[in-house]
This record gives sequence, structure tokens and C-alpha cells, in this order.
Amino acid sequence: KDSSFGVANSEQVAFSVWPALEYKQMYNDAWRMLRDYFYDKEMHQVPWEDIHARYLPLVERCTKREDLDDILSQMAAELSALHVFVYGGEYSTPFKGERMLSSMHKPASLGAFLQRNI
Repeated sequence: KDSSFGVANSEQVAFSVWPALEYKQMYNDAWRMLRDYFYDKEMHQVPWEDIHARYLPLVERCTKREDLDDILSQMAAELSALHVFVYGGEYSTPFKGERMLSSMHKPASLGAFLQRNI
């Protein structure tokens, strides 16, 4: 029996990742899950279809996962429910040894260096 049968050569496999499409799908899924599983079928009298339309343009402007989480939190907050949370996700982290990526993830500063002189 050929031992390589059914084994993919990972060096010849490539795939594209389109974050904008992923974010839109995650937004739609989160909105739908709240609609389908929220304890109040009346959604606290919030026009849930309108909420979807209100935040969708913001999702299309997301450039990173943290942006999407912020929008999901704002969308869920429209329900004024205390136990609806947004957490987790795949966040960008600098890659060790990659100078350009590491510099992109440095925290912002005041634009000044402060030094105690007394």
C-alpha cells in the first residue's frame, strides 16, 4: 500500500484569507445568534433588523479583529442586557524576528520622552 496516498503536500497548498469577508460573516453570525437565542423574543423592543443595517457599514471598514469586537459589543449593547458579552478571537501578534511586523504593534506614545531630573 502506498503510504503517501491521501497525504497533501503542504508546500504546494495555498489559500487566500480575506479578513473583510470573514468579519462580515462573523458579524452576520453574531447578529443572527442573538436574534435566534436571546431570551426575549421581542428583543427588548429593539428593532433588530435596523440594528443589523446600522452597524454593517462599520463592519465593512474593519481593518483588524479588535475593530470587529468593538462593533459586536456596541451591537449587543443595544439590547441593554447585562449578560451579553463579546470576547475571544484571533488577534494579531508580532512575529518574532519580523522587524516590520513588530514595529506595527508597538503601543502609541505621547510623542515625547519624559525624564525625571530631581
